[in-house]
Amino acid sequence: MVKTMPLSKNKKIGMTVNLPYLDNWKMILLVVMVNLVFGLLHYYWGISHSAVLTDAVVCGITTSVLSVLYVYLKMKPLRKQGLLPASVPKVKLMVWLPKSVLGLSVVFSVVFMTLTPLVTELLIRIYQITTFNLLPFVIWKVAYSGFLTAKIIELAILRFVQKDMVKPSDPPQQGDIVVKNPLPGLSAFKKLFDTVTTDFGFNMLIGLVLGGTLIIDHNVVIVPTSRSGIIISGVLIGLIVTALMVFPVIRQIHDARDAGKLPAPFKHNKLIAWIPGKPILFSLVWIPFMVVLSPLIFWLVFVLFDFEQLNFFQFFVIRTIYVTLLTKPVVQLAILRYLQVPKQSSLKGVH
Repeated sequence: MVKTMPLSKNKKIGMTVNLPYLDNWKMILLVVMVNLVFGLLHYYWGISHSAVLTDAVVCGITTSVLSVLYVYLKMKPLRKQGLLPASVPKVKLMVWLPKSVLGLSVVFSVVFMTLTPLVTELLIRIYQITTFNLLPFVIWKVAYSGFLTAKIIELAILRFVQKDMVKPSDPPQQGDIVVKNPLPGLSAFKKLFDTVTTDFGFNMLIGLVLGGTLIIDHNVVIVPTSRSGIIISGVLIGLIVTALMVFPVIRQIHDARDAGKLPAPFKHNKLIAWIPGKPILFSLVWIPFMVVLSPLIFWLVFVLFDFEQLNFFQFFVIRTIYVTLLTKPVVQLAILRYLQVPKQSSLKGVH
């Protein structure tokens, strides 16, 4: 028996696109383009170490200001119409932040104009980058400014839906959208630690079998990953990620569906509904995609950033970022699959 949450009377099928969660790609693209324009100015001034760090500071400021302003302008009319979520997570840290757009923009600007160059400098040191070319710089700028925009939008939403933002003149909020808390909890750090240690252990074992891990004079030596061997490494990593990340995520969404923690099913979608419902079979569908995507992504990283070989830690950082970014589309596809109504069925037929 499949349990589902009933649709509320105030549920609007397109309501989610009114909150800056599912339709924020336009804003992310705009912020990325603005940051890219600032970044490309360095091409004429010279792309140097100091220029890259300065650009990271500017990116932290522009992204914060534009993202907070966007969220405010999107949510203000929704509040007046009573369409903001009725139930929101209470976060004490958020209540301490300013209520005004200007104040919140300043706080976020100070935080991210500090964090962004620090992370950039850390990666420069890890990968021992001494020359800064235009194409790698542009790719890096687009990637991190897009990610940063998405996160600041989520943080701004979380701040503006807190109860202390409610005015006496505001109507009761009746929306049923779930507001995400992007702040990591202890469980998130535990999952990250478990993923890191498991990935480390699996790669050590595979290295012993394939020759990537050597034992010399009672010392364990991990051979660097080279561009010439990245295809095989990528295929193996694709299989590992399918087993250690894709399958557990799919099983978690499947169990949430059976426990009635997902919304009511959508109408039948041929593009999604053909995927097997059992988590193990669903995960097997990912394997052809993973064994192609993983080596392609890693090969592109080596080529675009002109890496000939990376030591275990350097390549481990790239793998961790790759798996982290891949988690979101896996979750989204799993949710879409388990919200499908069987063909020639209806919501009334689902129990």
